[in-house]
Amino acid sequence: MSGDAIELARHRAKLVHQQILKAVDGLTDDQLAWRPVPRAHSLGWTLWHLARGADAFQASVPHPEPRPQIWQTEDLANRWSLAEALMGTNGLGTGVDDDVAATLQPPPKGAPVDYAKKTFGALDAIVDHLDEDLWCREHISMFFDGPATVGRSVIAAISHDSRHLGEMEYIKGLMGLRGTVTR
Repeated sequence: MSGDAIELARHRAKLVHQQILKAVDGLTDDQLAWRPVPRAHSLGWTLWHLARGADAFQASVPHPEPRPQIWQTEDLANRWSLAEALMGTNGLGTGVDDDVAATLQPPPKGAPVDYAKKTFGALDAIVDHLDEDLWCREHISMFFDGPATVGRSVIAAISHDSRHLGEMEYIKGLMGLRGTVTR
């Protein structure tokens, strides 16, 4: 893997986190909870899911040793009174039935945004240290069924986060707000 490619991955991984936070900046609790149709996810749900993913990823990277998830150390499921059914098949909201996801009553905006800032910051700190060795190091990846290299997981995370960022921008557009953070 060339240094230019690693630098590009480093830049894009951090940029998508900045764009996600920008997408929710200035929104009210009602706007974060709004769903365009009954079975659609809200911006708040998507932000929570992205933050959970970043948290699980940062905790799985052996750099220098895996760290605990912020979600667990701060006992956020209990503090936010979130039902176990909302955690999904992997604790990140994946596979949750849309009707169950619709019951998510997130805490006021500051709490999930702060959690996202912490998890994105923790993952970005790891990405800052991406080099050939870390890129090729294997870990248990939430993105794949089994071990994968950190580099492969970084690329999967960029793709995953970018797809959800597009979802967030679209929902904002449906609310009559500026839907894009890229201009």
